[in-house]
Amino acid sequence: MSLHKVISVVVVWLCALPSPLLAATFEISDGSVIVGKVVGQEEDVYAIRMKSGAQLEIRACDIVRIEPGPGEKTLDLPVGQVRPLRFAGSNTMGNQLIPALAKAFILSRGPGRTYWESEQDNERTLKVEEGAKGCTPREIDVAAHGSGTAFGALASGEADIGMSSRPIRPEELDGLGDTAGPDFEHVLALDGIAVIVHPDNPVDTLTREQTAAIFSGQITDWSQLGGRPGPIAVYTRDDRSGTYDTFEALVLRPQRLALVADARRFESNRALSDAVASDRNGIGFAGLAYVRKAKALSIDECGLVYAPRPFAVKTEDYPLARRLFLYTPRPSGEVEAFVDFALSDAGQGVVQEIGFIDLAIESDARDGRPAPHTSRMKAAINNVRNIQVVKDLVALIEGASRLSVTFRFRAGSTRLDSRAARDIERLAAFMKGPEAEGRQLMLLGFSDVVGTYPTNLALSKARAQAVATLLAQRGVQASLVKGFGEEAPVACNRGPAGREKNRRVEAWLK
Repeated sequence: MSLHKVISVVVVWLCALPSPLLAATFEISDGSVIVGKVVGQEEDVYAIRMKSGAQLEIRACDIVRIEPGPGEKTLDLPVGQVRPLRFAGSNTMGNQLIPALAKAFILSRGPGRTYWESEQDNERTLKVEEGAKGCTPREIDVAAHGSGTAFGALASGEADIGMSSRPIRPEELDGLGDTAGPDFEHVLALDGIAVIVHPDNPVDTLTREQTAAIFSGQITDWSQLGGRPGPIAVYTRDDRSGTYDTFEALVLRPQRLALVADARRFESNRALSDAVASDRNGIGFAGLAYVRKAKALSIDECGLVYAPRPFAVKTEDYPLARRLFLYTPRPSGEVEAFVDFALSDAGQGVVQEIGFIDLAIESDARDGRPAPHTSRMKAAINNVRNIQVVKDLVALIEGASRLSVTFRFRAGSTRLDSRAARDIERLAAFMKGPEAEGRQLMLLGFSDVVGTYPTNLALSKARAQAVATLLAQRGVQASLVKGFGEEAPVACNRGPAGREKNRRVEAWLK
């Protein structure tokens, strides 16, 4: 929101205003001065009518001082008031990421002194003192007790921004009522859940089924997996954690299995990882940013082996990749300002510094050369339905490089999801930059296996065309737009999570 927003329609608010309306001089935090009369008020926003008849909308926190006009009495109006900015939810996000973003956000508003207090029990408060101007929050509260706590805090009004390392559930959405608008979900960053073991463990790869068998207690000794004999010790996050919820949804629930009863539970990713790294028989899971001294295993998904690498997480091909969300059902000026900062280049730089996967677009080309796509071709051949379609795909990606942005959609439609909508802007900017200069953009569409083969082929082309149209509106033309239907899946089509990954449009440069 701009500091001074001129509005052409006179808005009447039913609230207590000075009577008669008194002329006054308003000193604003940016150094400007306005002379006019307060003619309306809605919460902490004043409508001020100037002598010219123009009307301004100004937040009370941006008003430094009100000086009544000659002979006028003092206006008894609150000024300079800034509400605390309150976060609740994911420990994965609230442990380091949100605190780092909060401090960077404050410093982006101007130099000043900040310090943390009450840093205990996963709760902390950032105090802002010197240098804070205008509507900069003087206090930012972060309560990180797990993703499941975010939506209750939002519903009760105890939080302004919810942190969650999993998507909101239907019942949680219902609990927010009419406050949840269409744009209240924001993908802040990406993370990969890494299955971790002691660094000396000889096991390097597990299938998702083997992982589920371990964590459910069906496999109890490392010798059953080709490792050294020894009882497997299972470490896990607590059940309020979004990390646990995601692991359960991606690993245990598809096999209809429950976590082994004697698993050692941790509220913190960091503490869990350090415990596994010190136990030669231990296995656990944590966010990719918290592997620390442990060893991360590769995941075998339908014959494709994915290491928990940043590029595979960015494309969301890695089987245990996840999104980190911010939820803002009641957006205010400072809530919107924080989200805008967090998704900006500066904010995404903080995401990278902390160890999560940022949303910036990059290429898989190495040293300027296209990366080999051997595993990709193997996936296409292993799952071939129409050999000619696969031959066309192999010919196109030969010598090309894939971009990390992958557009995904709602089931059975060409509607972009919440990440893809912002990725359109990111890709448009990338294509106008130096890395894409002289290169041609190819948009390749894919589908899941639900429906007939011809229908899926057409739907995958329609999705690619939908992305091409949005890019064209931003001055970027794709040189090729093609659909490949259900060929070359990046995940198993057996469950909804895998099918969602396969409904996608990939961006390639040639």
